[in-house]
Amino acid sequence: MGQGQRLNRARLLAELAAGTADPAAAAWLAEGLRCWLRHAEPGGQGPSLEACLGVRSAADARRLIRDHWLREAAATLPEAGSWTRARTLHMHLGAARRLAARRALDPAATAAPLVDLLARAVESRCPLPTTVQALHNVLGGNARRAEQSAA
Repeated sequence: MGQGQRLNRARLLAELAAGTADPAAAAWLAEGLRCWLRHAEPGGQGPSLEACLGVRSAADARRLIRDHWLREAAATLPEAGSWTRARTLHMHLGAARRLAARRALDPAATAAPLVDLLARAVESRCPLPTTVQALHNVLGGNARRAEQSAA
């Protein structure tokens, strides 16, 4: 699967998980469900729903969603190098975790756009990268290494 196709799938998954699906996301999900229903056999045989949606597992789907929100957060930053963006995201992860915890009690809680998008990454239930290097890899600084760590 190409990088552009993975990024689009990540965007669609993120929109569906956030409850803000556009018609393209709904159509993609409907096609995956049709595939799954068409090929499902008695006794649970046939392809998994994940396979029909083009993701390896539920964990892979959560990682795609997390990475989408991390890239969206990085896109809100002024034009800078990928290392600078990764360092800035890393500095704001604590605030994002606090916002995600606050949203569990008050879903209307908001913050600055950067922290809000990072909180969505926290809410993906996929562990966040813990180092600047790992964030840099997710942001595309080392796409091959980020893909290998996901496997």
